[in-house]
Amino acid sequence: MTVAPYDRKISELLIQAVSLAYQQYYREESEEKSGNNYDGDITQFPLFKTVFSEYTQVRNFKSYNSDPESMKDEFGDKFQDLVYDIEKFCYPSMPENPSEYKEEKYSSYLGFLLKSKKNNIIVFRGVRTPFEKKQSMIFPQVPCKLGGKYVGYIASGVSEMYMKNLYNKRSLQDQMSPLLKELDKDIPCYITGHSFGGALAIITALELVETYDMSPDNVFMYNYGGSAIGDPIFAKYYDAKVPNSYRVVNTKDFAPNIPSMFGILHMGPSYKYQHVGQKWSFRKDAYVYPQNELVILPERNHLDMVAYNKGEPQVDPYYAAVVNEKEKSTDE
Repeated sequence: MTVAPYDRKISELLIQAVSLAYQQYYREESEEKSGNNYDGDITQFPLFKTVFSEYTQVRNFKSYNSDPESMKDEFGDKFQDLVYDIEKFCYPSMPENPSEYKEEKYSSYLGFLLKSKKNNIIVFRGVRTPFEKKQSMIFPQVPCKLGGKYVGYIASGVSEMYMKNLYNKRSLQDQMSPLLKELDKDIPCYITGHSFGGALAIITALELVETYDMSPDNVFMYNYGGSAIGDPIFAKYYDAKVPNSYRVVNTKDFAPNIPSMFGILHMGPSYKYQHVGQKWSFRKDAYVYPQNELVILPERNHLDMVAYNKGEPQVDPYYAAVVNEKEKSTDE
């Protein structure tokens, strides 16, 4: 088993792939509002034509509608209220009144698989819909079973997004299963994601090794602004199975510190979380000065879609950090 060094060129490619996943979501949202259908095609986006012309878009992945009883059944109304309070802290633009917190009416594009002769790329965007934000804040842990083995405990919200069927929608695991079986095991597979998409990238990378017997030498996981998703047992197991894993972190971003920054001691048992992979970090604080008063913008420390060359939107501050070589190896 070979542990490869962090590859900045690959990282630059992957963070742009994540940008395509966000663009895919926003295009679907725009078409939905106009009453049009969108098939998830990203090959006509300028960024795809410029950077990913040698790749073929093979398959899209979709999120799903929410199950309004999911958290209520498991953790009760108080937990739902706590989740909303935490979300409001992390995402200030959310409505003040929880009653305005609408459930989604349709499943939305979550990412895609790109294939080329040299490598394959599996991509996940971060949270956008109210339901996804809610899932990203469900911290109590549940057992994680992959390839017939229990590999530790992971966040319930991650487990539900990846493994659990809701409202007859296929789980992400079900959607990906036939594709992962057919991947060429002799070439590298890069799995990447931003925010909650980083959690899905972690699970997918481990699934490739555990369930589909891909060599760890050909599995590479890069995530950006991702949080810890499992307990120390899961982290230790994952690092042994997928050693070529790298997480890029803005030290001013709230997301990588979730859930440890909140904890849930007052709700009963505490849950220990531990990050996986090699940490590469940088520092970027987003703020403005309206009327000479400093205003910090925590959401932009996590995600700020900014147009760069030829007007192509990118995932900042992560894209800028990688392109400008600001991220540095960090010992935990």
